[in-house]
Amino acid sequence: MWLEMIWLDVRYALRSMRRTPGYAAMVVLSLALGIGATTAIFAVMDALLFRPLTVSAPQQLCIVKRPNGLVFSYNMVKQIREQQDVFSGTFAYMQTTFDLAADGEKQSIAGLYVSGDYFKTLGVSAIAGRTLSSRDDTRGGPLVCVISYSLWQRQYGSSPGAIGKALSLNGRKFEVVGVMPRSFFGVDVGEAPDAIAPLENERIVDAKQSAVNASSYWWLMPRVGSALNADSWSIFVGGRLKPGIDVAQAGARLQVLSPAIIRAGYSLGADEKKREDALHAKLDVEAIPSGLSDAREEYREAITLMMIMSGIVLVITCANVANILLARATTRQGELATRMAHGASRLRLVQQVFTETFVLSAFGCIVGVVIARLGSHLLALAICAPMYGTGGTQGQSLYIPLDARFAGFAVLATIVSALLFGLAPAVRIAQLPPYLAMKNGSSGLTSHRDNTRRIFIIAQVALSTTLLIGAGLLARTVQNLMAQDQGYDPNGVLTIQVSASGENDRPEWQAFIAHELLVKLRSLSGVVSASRYANTHLNSLKPNVIAGPQEAETRMTSVFLLTSPGYFQTLHLPLYAGR
Repeated sequence: MWLEMIWLDVRYALRSMRRTPGYAAMVVLSLALGIGATTAIFAVMDALLFRPLTVSAPQQLCIVKRPNGLVFSYNMVKQIREQQDVFSGTFAYMQTTFDLAADGEKQSIAGLYVSGDYFKTLGVSAIAGRTLSSRDDTRGGPLVCVISYSLWQRQYGSSPGAIGKALSLNGRKFEVVGVMPRSFFGVDVGEAPDAIAPLENERIVDAKQSAVNASSYWWLMPRVGSALNADSWSIFVGGRLKPGIDVAQAGARLQVLSPAIIRAGYSLGADEKKREDALHAKLDVEAIPSGLSDAREEYREAITLMMIMSGIVLVITCANVANILLARATTRQGELATRMAHGASRLRLVQQVFTETFVLSAFGCIVGVVIARLGSHLLALAICAPMYGTGGTQGQSLYIPLDARFAGFAVLATIVSALLFGLAPAVRIAQLPPYLAMKNGSSGLTSHRDNTRRIFIIAQVALSTTLLIGAGLLARTVQNLMAQDQGYDPNGVLTIQVSASGENDRPEWQAFIAHELLVKLRSLSGVVSASRYANTHLNSLKPNVIAGPQEAETRMTSVFLLTSPGYFQTLHLPLYAGR
């Protein structure tokens, strides 16, 4: 009987929407915008801050830390792997950028070099082919890689024949041995590597500046401002905890093992003072069930603030819809009073009103989910925009699937919204006196409706004013930032990043390419001038000495900008003195 009454109310609500399409469209669109915006921001917030890694038992994963960071040299990684006794398996990886040559063009893609036990420890399988294993991660082993689902689609059209094909990375031919699931991105949230190769392959691909070949250790590096051998301590190492061992126990055990691990990997080239500093360093571990992320710390406060603001927008939406429903209830007083006169209880009328609000909310939820999907991806692109140097739109993104977490939040927001904006009309209808409502020109709900609507309007104006003031301050801040003097005229200035790697990294070849490129650019119509530049760091172990007229000597690391003639003219860069 109860289900039958609900079904009758749903059918009546649908007929009512068909009779008043303008009213229905207004309510559904208002709800869709409120629910969609809130769900979109929640989806990004969840992916960035809370969502577990898409690996097996992510709560068991840990990353090894040193006093000043998370990266190690390759030799140190081997010592940790061989001497630790708290992990059932370890993994190591190093972020990199590959030059992908395809169809006569070259593009930069994000990549990883990983240890042979990387995929086994994470508990991830390939959807086509196989993952990398310890047999692949051997010195002098074949050049092999696994690729992302995205690259598989772009490069091979999702063809199973991609397995075994050759892929040109940094001028070398890699054999594609597997394709990773769409949901896999490693342990760095916000990163999306397209190609993953064994660590030992890095010796061959980057032979001149190989991090795997380097003998430097992190404790020999200066604590601040070092650019020397930066690539030699760029490897992350972690592991999966053994059963019965928690993070605290693993950290305590690794601290006990630290002197032996460091001593075994100690370089004979360091002086005694650095040796003593190294032996006193302690390694530790940190649980990473939700992975690592630079964007997480950078955007935590901003995304939390956006979530609060979207919640305020949803409250404003509910107040707006409640006002619309109160106005509609006024026109239905005769109908509702007639129902009561024929024996309908007040509870039955309240049930009917709530059913109508939930039907409207359901349509708003459906449209809101579509808005949320589009909005979440746009917001994710804004947060994880490719950094300078990745050279493409791939490499950084957030994994935001349309799953139970996404849909569950949208449904929860819908239910809460329906309860919020349906409560006031339901209460007023429950208080309807039948004999007043049956009179012509009756105002049975008028006084109550007017008072309630005044409250809703005041709340809407107050909350909307708060949001508008905040948005105005933000716009003003952005305007001030964009008006800052950058020291040069950026109007009409375009930058082109040129990378030469693999067989084409010879200095004379790079100089030839740079010269030819400048000649071509300067010959283009509309180009006034063109020049080239490159950044380079001085060796911080031999810092510059800057002596002022009345100050003591200051030692500091400097950054040099190497430019071609015409650089200052191209940027309209004024000089304080000289030439």
